Amino acid sequence: MTIYHIAPRETWEQAFSSDSLYFFPSSLTDGKIPCTDYSDLQDLSQEPYYVDLQYDMVLLYIDEDNVLGERMMDSSPNGRSYYFIGGGLNPNAVTQIESYEMGIYY
Repeated sequence: MTIYHIAPRETWEQAFSSDSLYFFPSSLTDGKIPCTDYSDLQDLSQEPYYVDLQYDMVLLYIDEDNVLGERMMDSSPNGRSYYFIGGGLNPNAVTQIESYEMGIYY
């Protein structure tokens, strides 16, 4: 199954180019990477995790079967349930990357 994560381009590219784990740079996620189905991307982008991350973002297409970190469901600050990846995202689980235009919601 494919799940999706909205990532800061610079943070993702640093992890990818060094073939190291990607970690989402938000103190609100306790080190977990928020992911969702494609249909819920706009809802995810409006979560407080993204308040300081509105520009130069990419959408990661993640093959859930290739994720090495722990996968779990958890609630967001806005009360919605999302997939989360704990322990970092291995770059080889990402199958596609595209630019993602964030709206300004805050």
